[in-house]
Amino acid sequence: MRLHNRQPVVRIRHDVRHLYVYGVCEGILACLAYIALPAIGWTSDFVLIAGYGMGGCALCRISQGLRRKLGLRELTRARPLSRTVAWIDDLKTRLGQADRLYIGEGFIWGPEHTQAYHEVYELAEKRVLLPMDRQARDAGGLPYIHGINALVSPDAEQSQIHLLPEHTAIIGTTGIGKTRTFELFIAQSIRQGHPVIVVDPKSDRDLLDATYQICKDSGRERAFEYFSLAHPQISATMNPFANYSTPGEIAGRITTIMPNNGNSQPFIDFCYDVLTTVVDVLILINIKPSLRALYHYAVLDRESLLIEARTFLVKANISDAHKYQLAYAIRDLEAKVDHDKTHFQKMTTSLLPVLKSLSSGNIGELLNPAQESLSWEKIIQNNLVVYLSLASMKDSYVSSNVGKLFIQDLVSYIGTLYTRQSTFKTVYLYVDETYSVIYEGFVDILNKMRAAGLHLVLGLQTTADIEARISDAVRRQMYGLISNKLYMRIPDGEQAAELVETLGKCSIPKMTVTRNVAAGLKGPEELFRSGYAVRLDMAETELLPPEVLTSLPRGQGILITQGQPPVKLRIPLLDRNGLPRESFFDRVTSAYAGMDSKFTGDARNILGADLERYKPAA
Repeated sequence: MRLHNRQPVVRIRHDVRHLYVYGVCEGILACLAYIALPAIGWTSDFVLIAGYGMGGCALCRISQGLRRKLGLRELTRARPLSRTVAWIDDLKTRLGQADRLYIGEGFIWGPEHTQAYHEVYELAEKRVLLPMDRQARDAGGLPYIHGINALVSPDAEQSQIHLLPEHTAIIGTTGIGKTRTFELFIAQSIRQGHPVIVVDPKSDRDLLDATYQICKDSGRERAFEYFSLAHPQISATMNPFANYSTPGEIAGRITTIMPNNGNSQPFIDFCYDVLTTVVDVLILINIKPSLRALYHYAVLDRESLLIEARTFLVKANISDAHKYQLAYAIRDLEAKVDHDKTHFQKMTTSLLPVLKSLSSGNIGELLNPAQESLSWEKIIQNNLVVYLSLASMKDSYVSSNVGKLFIQDLVSYIGTLYTRQSTFKTVYLYVDETYSVIYEGFVDILNKMRAAGLHLVLGLQTTADIEARISDAVRRQMYGLISNKLYMRIPDGEQAAELVETLGKCSIPKMTVTRNVAAGLKGPEELFRSGYAVRLDMAETELLPPEVLTSLPRGQGILITQGQPPVKLRIPLLDRNGLPRESFFDRVTSAYAGMDSKFTGDARNILGADLERYKPAA
C-alpha cells in the first residue's frame, strides 16, 4: 500500500456517513428500477440486471461503511485475549512449531502504522475520538495503539506469533501483565516436558499456584519441587556449593555477593584468598564445602581446621600426590592463622555478615543439609519443575544472596555437562525481578549457556534497576545477548527513547494546509482576496514512536526478535475453561494435616500419594 494513497483517519470518519448515505440511495434506486423501468417498456431481464446491479452497489457501500466503522471502533477498545492450553498445543502441532513458545497475536509494525498513529494521536489531542469503553479504561494506556492495524489493513487477520527457544526478556512496569506472561511461557515449557526452574524473588502466590496447577493439569504433579526461604517446614533442601571445579570457584561465588562499594576491592581480594585456602583444605581432608563450614573455619575458628588438617595428613591413608597437595595447603592455612588478628578481623568485616546470614536459623538448615533433597543433577536428569521462592519482601538481602548462589551453582553444573556431553537437554530458567539476583558475571550466562541448552526468560522493570547492580557497559552487553525482547508498558521515557533509536527511522507523508484571507488593495472591484493550499511533504520520524512504549495497555506489548521489525502484540491470558485455580498452600496444608505434627519434609513428599511412608516410625 502506498502511503500517500491511504486516506487520513479524519477523512474515514466522514466516509462512514457518506457510505451509508450512498448505500441507502442506491438501495432506493434499485427499488425504483423494479417499479419504473417496466412502465417505459424495459423487458424483465434488463429490469433484473439493473435492479441487481444497483442493489449490489448498495450492499457494497453499506459493507464498506460497516468495515470502516468497526475499524474506528477498534480504536477505543482494549479487549482481553484468552487462550486455553489445549488451543495453544493444537496450534503449535498444526504449524509444526512444538518446540517454540506461543506469545500471542499481532502484526508487524511498519511506516504505515506510524503514519496512522500520528494521525490518531493528533485527533486524540483534539478529543475527536469516542470515549473509551470500560475494559479500555481498566487496561490503562491508549487502546487505539493496537486498533491502528484495523485502519491500515481492514481485512487483514492477526498473525499468531511464536518465539524461538532463545534468551528472552520481558520488560515492563508493575501491574502490566508480566506475571501473566510468565504463566503463559511456563505452562508451555511444562507441557513440553522440559526441566523448568522458576526463580521468584518476591514469592508471588499467584505465580506459584499457576505453576503448580499447570503441573497438576499436565500430569506432572509429582515432578513439582518447592524451595522456600519463608516456609522451611515444607521446603526442599539444597546445597548451593554442590557443583564446582576449583576451590577458587566457591570463593568467587561468596565474594560475588559481598558488598562492592567504593574502595572495597582490597577487602574482597583478601577474603577471596582466605576462602580459597579454607575450601582447598576442606576438600583435601574430605569435608564437603558448605556455608556453615566456611563460616566456622574461615571466620570463627581457623585453628581447629589447621589441627584437623595436620591430623589427617599424619593418619589418613592417602597417596603421595595427595599428601603433597595437602602439605602445601596447610602451609597456606598456617599463614592465615598466624596473620595479625586485628588486621584479619578488619579485612573480613564484610565477609562475616554474609556467611552468618546464610548459616544460621532455618535458612542455615535449608542451605546446609547433611543430605540435600534437591540438586541440579536430580532436577535436570528427572525433568523436574522447581519453584524457588526467595521471599525478598521478608529479607531482600538474604533473598538476593541465595538467588545469586543458586544461579551460579546451576551454571557450574551445566558447564560441567557441556565439557562431558555432545547433546543436551533443553532447560528453561525463569527469573522474575531479575535485578534482585543479577551480578557482573551474569552476562557470561547469556553468552555461553545457550549452547548447553539453558534458555533464560528474564523479568525486568527498567534499565535503572539493572544499572544499580551492574555497570552500564555490562548492562548494554547483556541486552545485546538477549534475542527476544518483549516490551510492555515502560514508565521510563529514557529507556523508551533508547529502544526506538535502535529501530531506525522512516519517512511518512505530512500534509500541510494553509488558508489566508486579505483585504482588497485594488479599489472597490476587489474587496478581499483568499487562498487555500495543500502541501504534501515526506517527514522523517522514528519507526516506533517512544509514546507507544510508555502508553501500552495492560496485556499488550512490542516484540523485538532476531533483528526483525517490531511486532505489536496482544498477549493472552490462560483460560482453564472456567475451572477454579487450586491453591498450592491449601493443597499442602490439607495433606500435611493428616501427617504427624512433628514431621517436616519437602512439599513434594507431602504431596505424594503414599503419605504413610513419610511418617516417622513409632
